[in-house]
Amino acid sequence: LGTGGIGAVYLVERMAGGALQRSALKVLAPHSAGPGFVERFHREQHILASLDHPNITRLLDAGLSDEGQPYLVMEYVDGVHLDTYCDQHKLGVPERLQLFLCVCDAVAYAHRNLIVHLDLKPSNMLVTADGTLKLLDFGTSKLIETDSRFTTTVMATPAYASPEQLRNEAVTTLCDIYSLGAILFELLAGTRPGSTSSVASMIERAIKEQEPERLTAVVTPEAAERRGLSESKLRQTLHGDLETIVQKCLRPRAKDRYPSVDPLAEDVVRYLRGRPVLARPQTTLYRMGKFVRRNRGAVATAALLVLAVVGSAAYAGWRQEQAVREGQRALRMQTF
Repeated sequence: LGTGGIGAVYLVERMAGGALQRSALKVLAPHSAGPGFVERFHREQHILASLDHPNITRLLDAGLSDEGQPYLVMEYVDGVHLDTYCDQHKLGVPERLQLFLCVCDAVAYAHRNLIVHLDLKPSNMLVTADGTLKLLDFGTSKLIETDSRFTTTVMATPAYASPEQLRNEAVTTLCDIYSLGAILFELLAGTRPGSTSSVASMIERAIKEQEPERLTAVVTPEAAERRGLSESKLRQTLHGDLETIVQKCLRPRAKDRYPSVDPLAEDVVRYLRGRPVLARPQTTLYRMGKFVRRNRGAVATAALLVLAVVGSAAYAGWRQEQAVREGQRALRMQTF
């Protein structure tokens, strides 16, 4: 089915409870798991088996082959990568955000079960023909033990890895927040943050704690066409709230990001509903602007009513002033 940095995945059939099942067999590279791989799997099995979520593939089994090569048996998902699915169907920004919310829901569920993914990327997210999203490889990071030859930098895909991972520091759930921001960046703009940079320059930027480029700076006509918009309209759509959400996820310092997946998802939902995004300063002008855009019909009707009342009052005042002038003129003529 495919190959990656830590092994290859095969489509297999196996007998389970007397029934033939199709599964995905991931054969890991010999250096990707330490000597305690099987023991770790049995130790973590009850946690991994508890991941019962509609958007997470199940890890069914693990072990070592006769040649000592580690393997994982997972639920097979017949789908395409998240970014490919969005581009093939030319999904607009709201539809892409809805799929992203499915990702957030699954990641938040895993975090509540004390499991961090550490390698979130579109190729680890499959969308089936009926539009169901499935996340792959949850729990794999708990089974793969890093050593001097196999660092977290190699384990994660550098384009989506947090600065802490690139610096080979301790990892937390905030690493997944960064990866979610990189995925959202690509879903909206059509390219990864720092897509033209080498791995060495990514690590250098992580060490220097440099901010990534802004979302609106990388928009291309091709990306806009795949989202059913013109380039200028896509820039206008991404400017403001969405750019703020992405930038908060991609902060170089973990403490400056969203503290968990839930407030990130809440801000995406607030954007879709036209409400103020909490990542932005809650100024009166900003909140008023969001209220006006959210209630265009009612505000337009109220504005027309106000204009009608003001116009009527102005006309009445003008007529009164005219009447006073006519009365004064008549009085002068009478006196004359």
